[in-house]
Amino acid sequence: MPLGCRHWVPRRPAPLPRRAPRHRGRSLPLPVHHRVLGLEGRTGRLALRRRRPRCDGGFHEGVEERTHGGQPVESRGGGGGAGFDGRPLDGDRHHAGVLRSARHGSCGAQDNGNGINMHANARAGNLYPSILIGNNLEQLLKMDRKVKSSRIRALFNRHLASLGIPKSMHCLALRLAEEFAVSSAARSPVPLPEHAPRLTDAAFLHVALVTDNVLAAAVAVASAVRSSADPARLVFHVVTDKKSYVPMHSWFALHPVSPAVVEVKGLHQFDWRDAGVIASVMRTIEEVQRTTLDYHQRDDGSVLREYRRLEASKPSTFSLLNYLKIHLPEFFPELGRVLLLDDDVVVRKDLTRLWEKDLGENIIGVVGAHGPGRDGAAICIEKTLGDHLNFTDPEVSTPSLGLQSSRCAWSWGVSIVDLDAWRRTNVTETYQLWLEKNRESGFRLWKTGSLPPALIAFDGRVQAVEPLWHLPGLGWRMPDADLLRRSAVLHFSGPRKPWLEVAFPELRELWLGHLNGSDSFLQGCGVV
Repeated sequence: MPLGCRHWVPRRPAPLPRRAPRHRGRSLPLPVHHRVLGLEGRTGRLALRRRRPRCDGGFHEGVEERTHGGQPVESRGGGGGAGFDGRPLDGDRHHAGVLRSARHGSCGAQDNGNGINMHANARAGNLYPSILIGNNLEQLLKMDRKVKSSRIRALFNRHLASLGIPKSMHCLALRLAEEFAVSSAARSPVPLPEHAPRLTDAAFLHVALVTDNVLAAAVAVASAVRSSADPARLVFHVVTDKKSYVPMHSWFALHPVSPAVVEVKGLHQFDWRDAGVIASVMRTIEEVQRTTLDYHQRDDGSVLREYRRLEASKPSTFSLLNYLKIHLPEFFPELGRVLLLDDDVVVRKDLTRLWEKDLGENIIGVVGAHGPGRDGAAICIEKTLGDHLNFTDPEVSTPSLGLQSSRCAWSWGVSIVDLDAWRRTNVTETYQLWLEKNRESGFRLWKTGSLPPALIAFDGRVQAVEPLWHLPGLGWRMPDADLLRRSAVLHFSGPRKPWLEVAFPELRELWLGHLNGSDSFLQGCGVV
């Protein structure tokens, strides 16, 4: 190649006939042989591809920008410091000159080693990506925003789906209530009179459920009976509200779990003659009602208001039955010990060993921690106290209370309760006091729920039991298969309850396996 070729500037080609394509409603005269690369939306410039002769007889491709009016504002390409129109390139302009050449260098330009030629006199600090790269980046960012938005919508829709009660469960409650009205069998005593002495006999294994969910209670009871080595020793006490009493009674009257015994009792049927007991229960009920009202009426910003609305829409947030678990000694005054189950559990092993667990001087035995781990600290099965309580508030973090945010928390899922030891303490009064404190603080001590005040009230009176007795979180995640096989009680805590369509299919099938698929009530309402 001759040395003089390096300073050779190609002659500007003769003008060709122009056409005027329409672009966003405006005429844009362009050369016929130019090809549109893309439009840079913010600057309003149109990128065009144009070929320039190379020193060796080939062609270089360059990019020329035109405004919407069709006047050339900047041409980019190599060659002795000149653009396609013969004017020198300006390195301080919005874009540096870029030549798109995959294999050959250009006259007066240096190859950067990546197949892209940069103009020799364009300063390195002002080199920008091409319009094509910018457009691709903008499309990727737009797609990323759409993906994030769709994920948020999916989470929100899943949250809404977890709040509703399926039509099949409404149908089941209505059909059982109708059967109670027309059938004497549905109104038969539960339990039968000959089994009534078992209800207070300490020789039997007493299991309590506080629930208004007929289908969940049916699965919990059926799974416990099926897993028991001695079902005749089991006595179930189902406590429900007045609204759910009729369908609950009708179900267990028509579906006995013999040889086990089931008692169904509504809140309106407790005949407390002690004025102190009545006052204590009413204090809890009234405090829950005030808490619910104040929580909905607080106005501290639209975002927090929406968050509170979603939290309050959860069935368990202000469920009175959840708060009334603190009155187990009043519910069962003649019992000394009871095994408490949540309604969203499936029992897979015999409960006798848990029933016989020695609690020492403690009130409640629950799964909260096991270990120690490699560092000597206990490994939390559930969350920590810091996940439930606000330790930035001095009411919670005060040394006199003795709480630590890193200490393992527990849940009601499955627990063995010493009612006699409970009656000798002020746990119930402490629970009620902290309910009032949280409401008066503007819900600063914890957000919502019936568990946080229980964590405070029972602190120092909790006995840890083996982790195999409680596998929580099945409404949040799929557990390890081996852990699922070894666990005695599966707890569907979380939004994906097994009676909902959003439940994990494998876990839902496991739960449905404890229902009779040929039952006319379940088939008629589409439960199975």
